[in-house]
Amino acid sequence: MLLLFLISGTLFSEQVAISQPDKRTHACFNGKNPICEDLLILKPGFGPGEALRLSNVFHKVSRRYRLNPRLMVAIAFQESSLTLEAVRQVRGISLEENSSNDLITVGSDFCMMQINAGNISRLGLDAKKLLTDAEYCIEAGARILRDFQKKYGDLERNWWSRYNSCTPTYREMYEKLVSAHWKKLFPVRESTTCADNPRPDMNASDL
Repeated sequence: MLLLFLISGTLFSEQVAISQPDKRTHACFNGKNPICEDLLILKPGFGPGEALRLSNVFHKVSRRYRLNPRLMVAIAFQESSLTLEAVRQVRGISLEENSSNDLITVGSDFCMMQINAGNISRLGLDAKKLLTDAEYCIEAGARILRDFQKKYGDLERNWWSRYNSCTPTYREMYEKLVSAHWKKLFPVRESTTCADNPRPDMNASDL
């Protein structure tokens, strides 16, 4: 009985070891998908399989909207630590007829890209779907970024910081936060920022 248990345990250990993704052979590490490795740098808790699936979504959406995928990844990490089901909640008083003055909790920003309730309404988005469909969430963020790029891309170096705020002070703070994530992906020079290496206005096809 003991021998059988030991043999079974050995076989189980070998199966577990075999089933673990091999860094030398997993598609995430083959050099053809740098976004996948970027996701693992920013969030080591991701498994290679999960990172690969998500990186494919970022790549697909960024090409569709002609945005830099690494900029989108850095923004998503700042907004939610790449958590699809993230919801920012606020407390307030409902203005609905017959409502009391009791404080209620409502969601204000949704999903990995933290899509604001105002943009959800403006773009006709489904708030629940944002929390369950990664491509739907990332595409919503891309639509907002692309609008800012079209309007301010030729006028402002860091036009993308408008994703967080239009107020100069808050934009400056946001630029520093996102650039800190960017430097983890491009640690070549201390001065490297999202606007330097590569430029955030580069298209996905340029990378």
